[in-house]
Amino acid sequence: MNPMLTILGPALLLTAGCETISIDRLAPTSLHLATVQTHLTQQWGLQFDEGHNPHQNTRHGSVNQPSGGRLSAILGGRIPGQVRTISCQAYGSPPETATAFLRACASLPFPNQPATVLPTPTWPRYHRTTLNGIHYRLTSVPEKSLWVLRLSMPDNSPLP
Repeated sequence: MNPMLTILGPALLLTAGCETISIDRLAPTSLHLATVQTHLTQQWGLQFDEGHNPHQNTRHGSVNQPSGGRLSAILGGRIPGQVRTISCQAYGSPPETATAFLRACASLPFPNQPATVLPTPTWPRYHRTTLNGIHYRLTSVPEKSLWVLRLSMPDNSPLP
C-alpha cells in the first residue's frame, strides 16, 4: 500500500462539486460477482440472469415486490467475476422499501458497516458523493416512484 495513502487516507477531503465522506478504512477496489449476486438474492429476492457466456461481465437481476413496485440491480465489471459498478433501482416501490434497498446497495462495499450512511430520504433529487473512493450518484424522481443509486469502485489503474 502506498505510504502516503496510509497517512492521508482518513483525511481525504472534498472533490470538485462532490461531498466526500471518510470512514475508518479504505474501500476495496472491486467486489466478487458471486458474493454480491448471492447477497442481493438472499436479502432481497433478486433473480439474476445467468447469461449464455460464462465470461460475461454484466449481470441483471430484479424482483417484483409483494407490496408493489420492482427492485433491480445491474452488476458490471471489466474483469470476469469482479464487480466495479453497481446500479440499483427501485420503481413503484414505497419510499421506505426503496430507501432500505438503496441503503443495502450502498453498503455492499462495506459489509461490516451499518447501512445508515447512504442514502437518506432527505437527499436532493440529484446527489453525488464519494465515500472512501467509491463514487455514488443518487437520482430520485419521487413523483414517479423512481429511485436509482449508481456506485463505482475506486479506480487504481495507472494513468497512461
